[in-house]
Amino acid sequence: MDNKFIILVTQRDAKPFIRKCLDSIVMQTYKNYFVIIMDDCSTDGTWEIIQEYTGKYDNFQAIRNDPKRTYQCKNFVAAINAFATKREDVIVFLSGDDWFYSDDVLEHLNRVYQDDIWMTYGSFIPSSGKFESYCAQITDTRAYRRSRTWLASHLVTCKKKLWKRIRDEDLRYKNGEYPNNSFDCAFLYPMIEMSGLKHMKFIDKILYVYNDQNPIAEEHFKEDPGACGRERRYWTRRPQYKELRKV
Repeated sequence: MDNKFIILVTQRDAKPFIRKCLDSIVMQTYKNYFVIIMDDCSTDGTWEIIQEYTGKYDNFQAIRNDPKRTYQCKNFVAAINAFATKREDVIVFLSGDDWFYSDDVLEHLNRVYQDDIWMTYGSFIPSSGKFESYCAQITDTRAYRRSRTWLASHLVTCKKKLWKRIRDEDLRYKNGEYPNNSFDCAFLYPMIEMSGLKHMKFIDKILYVYNDQNPIAEEHFKEDPGACGRERRYWTRRPQYKELRKV
């Protein structure tokens, strides 16, 4: 079975890295994919580079938020609703300042999704090489949300049919706003709980390069170093989802 991958790329002011990100997609040996690039009010020339790719490749499409930023979470939700139209579509989450590790990432994922898998996570390396990937096998999906460990990270993928089971209100704060940080917690906890060990796959093969050398990310962290921790704690206190037998 040839799975179709819907690759979601989000970024803001990623000019030094966006070509590397998009080239890592173009180089994939597996070609059944569609790319949605969401630019969140870039002012450094990122948007102009993105337009080069959408003009050259028919399976690349771009959306620009201008003049108001909407941040990663709202961008992902809008793109999934608009472009991942089939239940069996596989959604791939990729930041515009990161990139795929090798040209066989989608090929490997296609083999994984031959089984009854609803989501995958792992594994990545940092661009600096200063630390090792902390992704590892989750052994208890019922206890994971309340644990103090974070094992599920890049590269994250899921079937659209699983994503649809997440209630939109569970991706938002009580005031109705989507989060600006730690959005992965908001959707990963429900997906892990619904999938259980049977329908979730940890991939120990390196698929992703996390760019920990982007100065934009460092500046954002310095502005509010506790933001990610606060948001993560919020999602750990949310109600658990039931494990599903089928989706």
